[in-house]
Amino acid sequence: RIHIDSLHSLTVDQIVLYDKQGQEMAQAESARVRFSLLSMLRSDPAAAVDTVKVKGLRARLEQRSDGTWNYADLVSDNAQSSSFHGKVQIEDGLLMGRMEGKELTLEHVDAQLDFAKMPSFALQARCMNKAAELNISGTLGGDRQTLSVDGTNLEVGDYLDFIPADK
Repeated sequence: RIHIDSLHSLTVDQIVLYDKQGQEMAQAESARVRFSLLSMLRSDPAAAVDTVKVKGLRARLEQRSDGTWNYADLVSDNAQSSSFHGKVQIEDGLLMGRMEGKELTLEHVDAQLDFAKMPSFALQARCMNKAAELNISGTLGGDRQTLSVDGTNLEVGDYLDFIPADK
């Protein structure tokens, strides 16, 4: 269902995204999109979007046996061509990740992704994993990727398998 909230925002309810293999990859209770109506009429609609606020996101990011990631099915091969330079906010999300037989689940995810400097994006997030409260920040995508994780009640051994061996 789509609700037009005003001349500058709309809300989409009960969103489900599938990868190219037809597997459910993500769902969300709702997403509120704020935009400039004038910019939307003049140019590329993605460039007119200021903020996307996603509530209740449940996402599964998975590395396939061929080394590709399921989320890549939703991303353009040419990140330089993206005209979206807004922010994505996630409220009370759940992120399940799987790679090389290892799994990690992040709960109560509150995050902000800033796409102002594409092809990379800035990330700020708070979440829980088991008893650990995590604060995550960094820049992902593009030529240089950095990620900082700070936490309380953190068992470092729980995360060593997710650090690439060559780093």
